[in-house]
Amino acid sequence: ESGIFRFRHALGEWRYCETAGKAVHDDAAGTVLVIHYRDVTESVRNRAEMEALTERFSRIFELSPLATALIRDSDGILTEANAAFLALCGCERDEVVAKLTTEAFWPIEEERRAIGQAIRAEGQVHDFPLRFRSRTGREYDTLNFAETMLVNGETCVLGIAVDVTDRNALEQRLLQVEKLDAIARLAAGVAHDFNNVLGVIKLEAGVLGRNSSLDAEAREGLAEIVTATDRAARMTRQLLAFGRSQAVVQARIDLREAIAELSSILRPLLGHAVRVDLDLSQGLWPIRADSAQLDQVLVNLALNARDAMQGKGVVTIRGRNETFANDCLVPRPGDYVVLTITDTGSGMDELTRTRIFEPFFTTKAPGKGTGLGLATVHGIVVQHGGTITVESEPGAGATFTICWPRFDAAAPLPLAPHP
Repeated sequence: ESGIFRFRHALGEWRYCETAGKAVHDDAAGTVLVIHYRDVTESVRNRAEMEALTERFSRIFELSPLATALIRDSDGILTEANAAFLALCGCERDEVVAKLTTEAFWPIEEERRAIGQAIRAEGQVHDFPLRFRSRTGREYDTLNFAETMLVNGETCVLGIAVDVTDRNALEQRLLQVEKLDAIARLAAGVAHDFNNVLGVIKLEAGVLGRNSSLDAEAREGLAEIVTATDRAARMTRQLLAFGRSQAVVQARIDLREAIAELSSILRPLLGHAVRVDLDLSQGLWPIRADSAQLDQVLVNLALNARDAMQGKGVVTIRGRNETFANDCLVPRPGDYVVLTITDTGSGMDELTRTRIFEPFFTTKAPGKGTGLGLATVHGIVVQHGGTITVESEPGAGATFTICWPRFDAAAPLPLAPHP
């Protein structure tokens, strides 16, 4: 028999002793018990420290906000997963541990193969991008950190997945804003110069038109020149609006009243097969805007919705108050009126959605549109200190969301930019 017991040393210190006893027969003394004593204090203390350390690391593993899992290298089975990982994949522990492989959550075989090769070559990886899929089918962009280790004699991989889906979306949005801003500056510069050229053409056409010696055919040609320059001037005004270089006259506007009045114009403009529904919150805050440009924004979005629905469907205009503390949707924290214009049309793919506010970009047939309508809307909203975004999928319609700053009587009116 053997065992460990604690005893007090002569110096007062508690120590641990391992004992082992055995009955031995001696001719002289008969059967005697031989007992061996061994001081195992350090061994006992080391074991206790290791158990405490293991418990601490187990708690750190479980409470980590990062999705973490332990994966057996030989077959890809997940042998452990913490709460954050289970939340990301949408599973219970007993559904995952010792049952599912990496294929269940990292569906792209090429990515799994690439990270496996990197881990075997280096023993670890950092910032490795992988597509992660939850049980519900929702996919996330993740950056992954992994390192090999021995666990109970088996080679395992400790992996950490960081969800960067929202971060990637924000980066894409920032790139789009920067791109549109660069295009806006270019468009405004071109529009100013082109406007000057148009002015000269129209002036000279007017001077020639006063020449009494011209025949009817020549006068008709000059009239067409003037009409063409007027049409081109309207296009430059749209470009100036997109480039935020158009002078505006801002005033306090009650959105409920403005939209209610405009809806009476929109209904016949959109056609009898298009229904316009209004859902405007009571107590909607007033905004500071140029009334003509506000009408232009709403009319352009409504016409765009009508075209997307091929002249038949429902356009819903909603309005609500919202305070943003620190959000990427608005340029600065504060009170905003959020307007959404939703249609039941054909929707758009991702490529179209990312380019929808670019000037001269259009999905319409040649001659059916200039591609300046939504670019103008974007420029007007940004010039008023707001933002506009669009959400859409093929076959699911589209929703344009405008965040328009609340009217602040204490704020000074902005100065109109110089032409």
